[in-house]
Amino acid sequence: MQILRPSLTTYKSTWQVGFVERAVARKPIHWAHILRSTTLQNIGETFKGSVNYLSPFFINFYRGMGVLTSAELKKFPLERKIAGDEGELGDNEVSSEEYNIASTPPSIKADKLENDIKERPTKKRKLQRVTTLEIVDQRAGLWAQRHVPTRMRSTNEQNKQLQQKELECAKLWRILPAEENLHTKAEQKYVGLWIHMWNALKVMVELRDILKLSQKEFARKLKRAEELTATLAMRDQSHVAKLALKTKELQDCKAARSLKLEHREKLDADCSKLQSQLLAIEE
Repeated sequence: MQILRPSLTTYKSTWQVGFVERAVARKPIHWAHILRSTTLQNIGETFKGSVNYLSPFFINFYRGMGVLTSAELKKFPLERKIAGDEGELGDNEVSSEEYNIASTPPSIKADKLENDIKERPTKKRKLQRVTTLEIVDQRAGLWAQRHVPTRMRSTNEQNKQLQQKELECAKLWRILPAEENLHTKAEQKYVGLWIHMWNALKVMVELRDILKLSQKEFARKLKRAEELTATLAMRDQSHVAKLALKTKELQDCKAARSLKLEHREKLDADCSKLQSQLLAIEE
């Protein structure tokens, strides 16, 4: 509807407007009332307010449905005569000239009196047509009167159902503030949870960035440690090789020293022996 969706343009026919108006005003909704209001409105829009030409069928129909007011019942009797040269009208035939006499100029009436002879065949055809309409309208009126009790009972049932619906609506209106309060609290809670979730998401993103940086730093340091470990391993191997060489040199030095000591002891023995021999020779 236009009320719920103002951005869209919704066109309604006249009977729909009447239905909505009676529903909003909380009046009993009956299709005969809506049809009568629609007919009167269309007549007023088409003929600028003159509703004196309603057909006998509609008048009998509205009388049978019980939607005519007391003024309209007096205005549309079953049979009546109109003074003058206009003749007798049948069941509920309405003269549009009765209520428009003030607006009719005198010259038109004079012309009408002068041309009365020419209009008589037309009036006869009109009376024949009115007689046929009278029979149809009488049958329609009887049919409507026969069906009025059933329609009234259905209207009463509809009114009871409408009252029940109104009571249910009243209960719902009483419950509505509490529901709105609960909805507001739930919405506030939801907003708070959404804020906490958003903050947690931001913290999680920050921690993820920090983790990525830490992983990069750890990978760099691990690579450096591996390089240092490889370098130390190479140095250890070179130190082991040098240590083996030094050990071999030390062993060679010890062997050479022991050999040298042996030669020295031997030389010392030889020297002492020669000294004793020299002493013996000198003596």
